[in-house]
Amino acid sequence: MSAPARPHRIDVIVNGQSARVEAGSLGTVLRMLGHDLTHAAVALNEEVVFRRDLETTTVAAGDRIEVLSPMSGG
Repeated sequence: MSAPARPHRIDVIVNGQSARVEAGSLGTVLRMLGHDLTHAAVALNEEVVFRRDLETTTVAAGDRIEVLSPMSGG
């Protein structure tokens, strides 16, 4: 009987901060980090990622992710 597979963890940069995350889709990674993607704009390596593509876009080690969320007030 083999041991269960361990999650593959990778290092990425999210909003300028280093993060070690489980490899997966961009949407999954950001939700694991606590981001609400309902109204957020997301860029991966300086390229905008449309909301419809968050679950099919794979994150790789060394990727730079930017998440911009609207803020109320003024």
